[in-house]
Amino acid sequence: MMRMTDLSKRKAILILLVLFNSSACVFAEKADFNNANEWNSKGTALEAHGKYREAIGCYDEAIKLNPKYAEAWYNKGLVYGKLGEYEKAAGCYEEAVKINPKYAEAWSNRGVALKTLGQYKEAIACYEKAVKINPDYAETLNNEGTALEMLEKHKQAITCYDRAIKINPEYAQAWNNKGLALGNTGKYKEAVACYDQAIKLDPKYAEAWNNKGVAYGSLGDYKETLACSEEAIKINPNYVTAWNNKGVALGLLGRQEEAEKCFKKAGELGGK
Repeated sequence: MMRMTDLSKRKAILILLVLFNSSACVFAEKADFNNANEWNSKGTALEAHGKYREAIGCYDEAIKLNPKYAEAWYNKGLVYGKLGEYEKAAGCYEEAVKINPKYAEAWSNRGVALKTLGQYKEAIACYEKAVKINPDYAETLNNEGTALEMLEKHKQAITCYDRAIKINPEYAQAWNNKGLALGNTGKYKEAVACYDQAIKLDPKYAEAWNNKGVAYGSLGDYKETLACSEEAIKINPNYVTAWNNKGVALGLLGRQEEAEKCFKKAGELGGK
């Protein structure tokens, strides 16, 4: 019977230790990753209950355990957006797309944050990256259109709205925004048609009613402006712009006393 020499025993022990340490490392990495998932899940649960600061703490723990956890960075960005801290939100989304350049939602939301910060060109670049990844991203196309509008690129904005509507013909907000862009190019009748479509899809869309009234005003049809403003006010009695527009329409129709009451009401509502 063969016996192991001391050297052989040492080699065998060394091999076992190497195998054990390798397994331990794999297990530890897996444990960290699973733990990161748990922290991320806990963060989303807290976020759902409006506990935003606590949620951020959980996402931070997830990222500490797994710095390449794109979803945790993304979720952290969402919470900062809800808190109105858009610079921090944009930074989180940037980290997410560094890790996963194909993360369309992160590109899109980074665009939203940058647009809110007034960085319209940078926002548009983000929206374009998101749409390149996901060409059927109607919401992003609509958001890109609004950013283009801020740069007075109305025709390009209309193209974005048309693409969004082609993807989702029942996208009331895109119809409304297309109406605004058409109005900005002097195409008021076409704008009214877009507002009509938005209202058909969402009869309680106060902004579309108000915008339709503005378009009619530009066409010199103040009776229609008045009617549309009244519809907007029925839906949202605190709609300051609609009260002002109703007052303007009444004034142009020679009903000064009623107009003054509308302006007074708008003043009382202030910024509501």
